[in-house]
Amino acid sequence: MFLYQKVYSQLKDQIIRGETPNGTILPSERELGEIYHVDRTTIRKAFQILSEENLVSKHAGKGTIVTYTGQP
Repeated sequence: MFLYQKVYSQLKDQIIRGETPNGTILPSERELGEIYHVDRTTIRKAFQILSEENLVSKHAGKGTIVTYTGQP
């Protein structure tokens, strides 16, 4: 499994379980890189997949925000 897949999986699990609820602004790419001990491109790829699955959305100047509501 690639590093971005591990980060993606962990973030997705936190979102789905409600540990990171709808409307939460996720830490920056730099901060998450430090938490997971990976570079920013790895975090960016994980964010991209989360965004494609409509679990988060990126907003310039605000950051990446959880958009998952628990509804299909």
